[in-house]
Amino acid sequence: MTKPRVYDAPEWKAVRLVVLARDGHRCQIRGPKCKGAARHVDHVRSVSDGGAPFDPANLRAACSSCNIAKRNTEVAARARGVRAGDVAPTVEIGRPKYPSEMTRQEFIDWCGFDWPEPPSGWAKP
Repeated sequence: MTKPRVYDAPEWKAVRLVVLARDGHRCQIRGPKCKGAARHVDHVRSVSDGGAPFDPANLRAACSSCNIAKRNTEVAARARGVRAGDVAPTVEIGRPKYPSEMTRQEFIDWCGFDWPEPPSGWAKP
């Protein structure tokens, strides 16, 4: 007999909506191909690695690109025999900085390239 999937549980539907609202429907992973608008909810520590399936502290909003990229990274790590706990997290949990809240150097470090100054200017170091 197969185990019931987390995503089929009625609790998942409720906590998913709570997490999306908490994160303002904005992707919290913010990977290189991030779309910004989040429609998925990501387990920071996957359920298969012992993460709590319905704990909002273990969940974050994610866009489809970032969520799929994170999953692929975890699958590749498992194929190499690396536990997910040994893989560095993609980002720290918390509200992400917006470009106007970053210094120019922080922005370059974050995305890998320079960009014109935001209308409100770069944050002061």
